[in-house]
Amino acid sequence: MFGSIFEVPKSLAIDARSMDERAKVMGHLEACQTFEIAFMLHLMRDVLAITNELNKCLQKKEQDIANVMLPVEVAKRRLQVLRDDE
Repeated sequence: MFGSIFEVPKSLAIDARSMDERAKVMGHLEACQTFEIAFMLHLMRDVLAITNELNKCLQKKEQDIANVMLPVEVAKRRLQVLRDDE
């Protein structure tokens, strides 16, 4: 996953019209290789996985409000565990 993120800036650097554009793209590419960016990408993947499951449950029309509360509570608990422990 992480390797595919670098393909777009690399192609932008190759196709840049000026040296200024190329320098900007290379600066962004170097910034993307930091630990913070990798950490944020993994965190986003985890959060989006949790909320995606909740979204799928909420889109089912045959559920009533009582049945929807359980997936909401589970997602809330999983996000809290993610915040506290990970």
